[in-house]
Amino acid sequence: EAGWAMLERSLVLALAQGFEEHAARAFNNLQTTSVLHRQYRRALDYAERAGHEALRSLAYEQAADLFDAALRVLDLTAEFYLETVRLIFQEHALPPVR
Repeated sequence: EAGWAMLERSLVLALAQGFEEHAARAFNNLQTTSVLHRQYRRALDYAERAGHEALRSLAYEQAADLFDAALRVLDLTAEFYLETVRLIFQEHALPPVR
């Protein structure tokens, strides 16, 4: 849990200071870590927040470029990607919304 708190703190600091690239990295780290821990609802929440922040602070083209770069940075294996697609989109294995 301390690790989550540190990642969240880095996001809060980056957003407060207007450091968009650092905020994007923090969102990316939080989303990736959530997926790796199979906390898919949490990952989707971070993705939604990241989208809102990106639209609020960046032009559409910049946001799209940043998202593409984030996907390249992830460098997930095909097996991991396909397992994630299967679990989320085919089996709907998300935890219930609280």
